[in-house]
Amino acid sequence: MPVTYVMAAVIGGVVGATFDLVLGWRWWLIAVGFLAAVWLFFFASAFWGPDPIRANHVRDVIDPSGIEARGFARLEEAISTGQLVGMEVADWTGSRSLGVWGRSSHPEHVTLRHGDPERDNTWVSVTTRCGDRFSIGLDRRKVRLFRELLRNEEQPPTNLDVEDLRRWVIDQRRRIEATKPMKWSTTILTIDGTAIRNNGIQKGDRWIAIALAEGVGIEIIARGFDLDTVALNRVPSLQL
Repeated sequence: MPVTYVMAAVIGGVVGATFDLVLGWRWWLIAVGFLAAVWLFFFASAFWGPDPIRANHVRDVIDPSGIEARGFARLEEAISTGQLVGMEVADWTGSRSLGVWGRSSHPEHVTLRHGDPERDNTWVSVTTRCGDRFSIGLDRRKVRLFRELLRNEEQPPTNLDVEDLRRWVIDQRRRIEATKPMKWSTTILTIDGTAIRNNGIQKGDRWIAIALAEGVGIEIIARGFDLDTVALNRVPSLQL
């Protein structure tokens, strides 16, 4: 960005010098005006660019204590209106909770957790994303999901101090990044009673799956479940 303003100043100076020679205008006024116009253009792009400033952004700055509540309200609206699809495991009788979710003006992903990975031997985490962006970088998503599977497989010892825990996490990250991803196999996943094809990896009692169904990107990581028996249903709201 600084280079842009330097170029604008140079161009403005040249144009200003030309007007000074031809019309007798003060060249520096033209240069400053040109530079100001470039700055205004980039400033205005905050309102019409790829991620424009909206009223909720202003509210978040004025009242940061309400960010979480307003973000959840936007997520709930996106789910209830169908802009974003959330999915739950059919006939699940255990605990459920809201996991990671997009906090932008237009939430594009949400995770529903079934069970607790920290203490339960049986749990499922289902992340859904807007399908129009899901297929972009699909290979990277598979690598990320596989690494998440490896991270869930190995937990740190409970007696580590802060520094030893930091070293353990760094070593684990290096091991995971150096591990060659396993081969994905084609399996069947049932969504709202309809069987769809998906890609999955089974590793011990844990597995991951990734699929694209009716414009919805789906990522699953689970433990203690048979991949072929999992069925998902769309949720009408986030009243868990």
